[in-house]
Amino acid sequence: MNIEAPTISRSEAERGRYFDARPPIVRQALEDRSPVLLLSGPMGTGKTRLALEKVRACCLRYPRSRWLMLRSVRKWLTQSALVTWEEKVIVPGELLPDRIHRNNRTEYRFRNGSVVVVAGLDDPQQVMSAEYDGAFIVEATEVSLDTAEKVGGRLRNARMPYQPLLMDCNPGPPTHWLKQGAEANRLRMIPSRHTDNPHLYNQTTQQWTPAGTAYMTRLDAMTGTRRLRLRDGLWASAEGVVYDQWDATKHVVDETDWPIIPASWPRYWVIDFGFTNPLVWQWWAEDSDGRLWMYREIYKTGLLVKDAAEWAGREAYGEPRPRAVVTDHDPEAMQQVELYAKVQCTLADKAVASGIQDVANRLTIAGDGKPRLFIKRNALCHQPDAPLVEQAKPTHTAAEVDGYIWDPTGKKGERPLKKDDHGVDCWRYLCRHLAENLGGPKEYGSPKPSHQPLAGLPAGTFG
Repeated sequence: MNIEAPTISRSEAERGRYFDARPPIVRQALEDRSPVLLLSGPMGTGKTRLALEKVRACCLRYPRSRWLMLRSVRKWLTQSALVTWEEKVIVPGELLPDRIHRNNRTEYRFRNGSVVVVAGLDDPQQVMSAEYDGAFIVEATEVSLDTAEKVGGRLRNARMPYQPLLMDCNPGPPTHWLKQGAEANRLRMIPSRHTDNPHLYNQTTQQWTPAGTAYMTRLDAMTGTRRLRLRDGLWASAEGVVYDQWDATKHVVDETDWPIIPASWPRYWVIDFGFTNPLVWQWWAEDSDGRLWMYREIYKTGLLVKDAAEWAGREAYGEPRPRAVVTDHDPEAMQQVELYAKVQCTLADKAVASGIQDVANRLTIAGDGKPRLFIKRNALCHQPDAPLVEQAKPTHTAAEVDGYIWDPTGKKGERPLKKDDHGVDCWRYLCRHLAENLGGPKEYGSPKPSHQPLAGLPAGTFG
């Protein structure tokens, strides 16, 4: 028997549930019984809402069933899918009452005994030791094929007649394992469009709503690969990408495969200053084979350098002091870093061509089958920056790479396009610094720091 769309109650209608219009994709997704189902589409099509409706429908239809709701990082769920779940999907009276805030939520219990467990893949032991009937991975482009298969292996609770792995995502590069899996029929992909979202498009009148007109105007202003993916819903690669050696399946490492970084590995901090544009602050470690591991990152707009410096000191409490703090050229900002983070700054060598080549060399797979530069998947040490999310811009460095292209007004390989390049600029600063043997005479400020652990710093105004 197929899953039916939930019956509309008065309380649901009052909360503006979108089943009144019932666009075809709603029925299609709710009735689907594929072992692996992916809802793919551009920004704002309502795919996360639809996936959550399917989770709720299954929980109500199959008492005592167990579902798992996941994202690559648990804290990223709080201001994304959990808001939609609590404010637009769940109806008052369906859940057992409690006073737990979604920041601390580990599960939602229905009155019929069904449970939705909430977790992040940055704490894999929490989710890999239990059994479930279904799982929903939010923003599945953030996880690896291996991780998705491990989650699928936990779907054996047998309270439902089938055990679906449900995922949603914005399109990425056509080489991504999700796109490849759909083309090979290893998973079913249902594409969503902006006309599927009744908040944006009226199915009855076949017209954009006022909100839809305003939203599409914003998306129409996008350019390049981001427009193709986030406005048009295409799995597209950028033409003229600078780092064609980049492969997220090799350079981005999951929590489960991330090494334990010993105190003996040299540390480096790299900073690209900004305020309207994001301030980027990266933490790196270098292993005994010269590989670089980026394990922490601040990527935030509207952040004062003073607050960022104090924040960085708190994040690095107890860690070895950085061998170098390589920064963009802003003397006043550098002084703020030195004063409030209690470190010494070194001017970055901003030579573009040689810096790009240094990064490319590290991204290239070496003789041992590994690159010389790795990024931790959940390196971001805060929620994705809300203004950047609103503008559909990268919210962390790894998200910049696919759109980092050569300036189309010049010759290929001549100069990169200066757009959304704040994190990859940090890569260039660090790789150029190391290639020049720790920067030589470019040091700036106080004496070179020791390798003693960072002591506590005064509490700043940034929480």
